Amino acid sequence: MASRILSRVGFSLAATALLTAGLTSTAPAAPASAAPGAASTVNVMAPLFVEDWASDGPDWRAFTASLAVADSQGVDALAVDVWWGKAEPTRGGFDWGYYDKLFKAATSAGLDLVPMMSFHQCGGNVGDECKTIPVPSWVWEPYQICGIYGPCASAPVDDFYRSEYGNQNREAVAPWGVGVDRALVDMRDFMNAFEDHYSRGTTDYRGRIQEITIGTGPAGELRYPSYAHHDDTAPGSPAAYPNRGTFQSYTDTAVRDFADWAVAKYGSVAGVGTAWSIPGLSYAAITPPTDHDRFITSGSYASLQYGRDFTRWYSESLLSHGHDVMVQAIRAFDGPFAAVPLGLKVPGVHWQTMATSPMRRVPEIAAGLVHTDQAYNDASTGHGYDGVMGLVHDLETRGDGASAPTHPITLHFTALEMPDGREWDGSDHAYSDAASLVTWVGAAAARAHVTLKGENALAGSLGSAGSPSTVGWSHIRDAFSGWPTAYRGLTLLRISDVSGPGAAGRGEFERFLRDFH
Repeated sequence: MASRILSRVGFSLAATALLTAGLTSTAPAAPASAAPGAASTVNVMAPLFVEDWASDGPDWRAFTASLAVADSQGVDALAVDVWWGKAEPTRGGFDWGYYDKLFKAATSAGLDLVPMMSFHQCGGNVGDECKTIPVPSWVWEPYQICGIYGPCASAPVDDFYRSEYGNQNREAVAPWGVGVDRALVDMRDFMNAFEDHYSRGTTDYRGRIQEITIGTGPAGELRYPSYAHHDDTAPGSPAAYPNRGTFQSYTDTAVRDFADWAVAKYGSVAGVGTAWSIPGLSYAAITPPTDHDRFITSGSYASLQYGRDFTRWYSESLLSHGHDVMVQAIRAFDGPFAAVPLGLKVPGVHWQTMATSPMRRVPEIAAGLVHTDQAYNDASTGHGYDGVMGLVHDLETRGDGASAPTHPITLHFTALEMPDGREWDGSDHAYSDAASLVTWVGAAAARAHVTLKGENALAGSLGSAGSPSTVGWSHIRDAFSGWPTAYRGLTLLRISDVSGPGAAGRGEFERFLRDFH
């Protein structure tokens, strides 16, 4: 437990370390408009899963036809979810048949590959058009604890999420709990098997893999499932867009981890009580918020030292988990894929970002992306994103901390197509300054010298010229124009929306390729 606490304390100092190293200095000015080549890579996402692939059914035929179109447009690579729950149905038993066929089709059409190690569930998130593909069931099997001389005993795992309302979520492995260390080893074994299979014989794709993206949480993103369906029944729908989101740190192990973190920070339980102005505080009373709504509506999440400490621990736990998963990837891809860039994704939680919002930035806090124990609305902290940038920079420069780093690390950020000033989204009070969020993250990445690429969040904003959704393309173009020009590549969600038959966004996509690629 102590080592994990120290790891998170290290991440809490990430921004300070960057400043000390001189990595947050102001970069030189860039041209006012982007030249061709600003987007060094332009990729498209494959369907989440093509169900009729084995029979060459109509969906498979439409997909393969779009591959040739994408290549003719000048697309570089196809991003593909490699589902853990599909490819490893039993621990150590692998079935690569779907991916063998898909990778061959893509590369035969002239596209390179961006496999994503999808250690999460398919189904239940926005845009998840797939039959549910769960995390492998064996991940949740009881943990075997064996003594030196005595028999083994089974312990139930709790490396899943439990929300503030007591609802469980198993769409990805959580940062805490019995079984998390085993799950990390299982992830590494899966990636080892992937490298072995796709670097030899007829499935040798060395030289055709542009990047391997590593899923670090729900929807493959580094975040908590704070806006997920397991909390649909909560009063007031706090987990629904565009509300505050729900905290996900309520398993027994997570609660103990917070208490241990606080005691380690302040030296004793009494020290915690003094810092939080709670006389007579007991260890058992050091818990995540129990009056969840009031924690937000009263402003305690930012105004009280308790609130600042909780949100810091919550965010740093997420960053530590992201680091742990990425280290497994670095150690797994140490052979034929040792020099392949590795990527991770961060979502654009854009609602409640306007200064006029009564709960400004709270959805990002509930997702674990920023915390309030800093000037999180100020450029001096990357508007709260220096912690994420510190994680990426650390992985790039230190690798797994044991061997010399060999993998470039790329951060992907979503929501490039969305505008500023959207106080209302239909009948919902969204208070969205999405374009500003894109700029904040871009500036933070540039200061930290992090390679940053972007994605659209929703396919519905990729319409043709003259349609209301053309504005989405204008915002994507803005991310590669002006200053800062921190975004180095684009991945489009999905291939059917820009390269498929009758694709509404095809014309604007090809114009982007012509102007920026």
